[in-house]
Amino acid sequence: MNTMLFPEDVANVIQSFYLCNKGDEATTDLLLTVGAEILDISPDKMLEMITEGF
Repeated sequence: MNTMLFPEDVANVIQSFYLCNKGDEATTDLLLTVGAEILDISPDKMLEMITEGF
């Protein structure tokens, strides 16, 4: 079964986990890398996506 992943949904999930683990640099780096791989973007762009509005 194939399921469509929307970039906003991926960013929201990564953002939630990122905010819960903000003090742990290794975990936040891993989250940014996983989100970036899913969306085929750079980790810097992933960080930019999830920190907009803060």
